[in-house]
Amino acid sequence: MKYYIVSMLCLGSFYGCSGNYYTLKQPSYNQSQYSEIGTATETATGISLFGVIPIQLNNKVERAMNAAIASKGGDAMTDVQIRERWYWAYVLNLYKVDVTGTVLKKK
Repeated sequence: MKYYIVSMLCLGSFYGCSGNYYTLKQPSYNQSQYSEIGTATETATGISLFGVIPIQLNNKVERAMNAAIASKGGDAMTDVQIRERWYWAYVLNLYKVDVTGTVLKKK
């Protein structure tokens, strides 16, 4: 029984969380189809509580991009730049993603 518990703890230490890959939707920039609205920057945050409980970690980039596009009332974003910042506290890790890009509106 002792070896069973130790082996389960060892196997449990290899367990991790993973998310899906997010493909940034980059429209083919054609001036006849889109007009530039301007540059937008938005931030999304995720938390890792106690280092093992993920809270909104997997879709930070998608949330930030959608918020940036919506802030200008556009349909798509091009020239996307992503920056991630990490902060550490005793009970949580904070992961912030900044997305900046040119917002486009379909004509």
